[in-house]
Amino acid sequence: KELSELLPLLLNQNYDKEMYEIIVVDNCSSEPIEDLVLQFGKVKYMKECEHLNSPYSARNKGIEISNGEIIALLDATCHPINNWLNYINKFYCENTDADMVGGGVYFKFVNNDVTASEIYDSIMNINMESSVKERQVAKTANLFVKKSLFDQFGYFPEGIRSGGDVSWTGNAVKKGSVLMYSDDAKVFKIARGFKQLAKKQFRVGVGQPKIWRESGLNSLKILLKILVTFIKPVNPYVLYKKSKNAGMVNPMMIIKLIIIASYLRILKATGNLKGYLKEI
Repeated sequence: KELSELLPLLLNQNYDKEMYEIIVVDNCSSEPIEDLVLQFGKVKYMKECEHLNSPYSARNKGIEISNGEIIALLDATCHPINNWLNYINKFYCENTDADMVGGGVYFKFVNNDVTASEIYDSIMNINMESSVKERQVAKTANLFVKKSLFDQFGYFPEGIRSGGDVSWTGNAVKKGSVLMYSDDAKVFKIARGFKQLAKKQFRVGVGQPKIWRESGLNSLKILLKILVTFIKPVNPYVLYKKSKNAGMVNPMMIIKLIIIASYLRILKATGNLKGYLKEI
């Protein structure tokens, strides 16, 4: 469903149609993705079935066959504005030292009856501006990368489920690449419901110990991080502040957000423990 909404937005960009290509990589989904893509003549379709449940392996496949000098990485649930490519082209022209650019990610709600889980997702996840400006890392929900960087540093780590974009972009920055932020080249992402949030939090947890180990942490320090995640309480003030900034403050909603945040924290720590046991 999300892909059927995304592809027309990509095909109808206010940009020279001969200057970009669209590649959909299907990580062996059970849905009829190929049938859908074939309805859009210009879109290329390919499968990645060697590493199932690994969006990074899927992205690598697309990058390998791409012809462009700049790779635009986008999730099927992220819908770009009509001038998305125009803005990023202008940004690269004005910032010639930029190697990678994280675009703004804003959340949208599908239904009028917005759930606490959707609000939690919208205020707590994928703050691209903060990630880029404060941490110098970026996520692939809306990320532009010069293809030459993949030739220089290699592709994303194969076979992993979560965290590969943060570790790859962070590593590229440490090696001298320039990462910048563009709010104009924005996309609107569909906020997740509780079930989707829970799945994401667990899989992120599973992937983190591998990233921590690669960053130099030993087994004891990783285990301590996991234990802290288990016992550290949720900070209600953070939820209140973020809710207030989003204009979604009321006492009952804050209580719901605290409950959701507490559950997701335990779920993430459980995923951490599973990932840790896989690594030792």
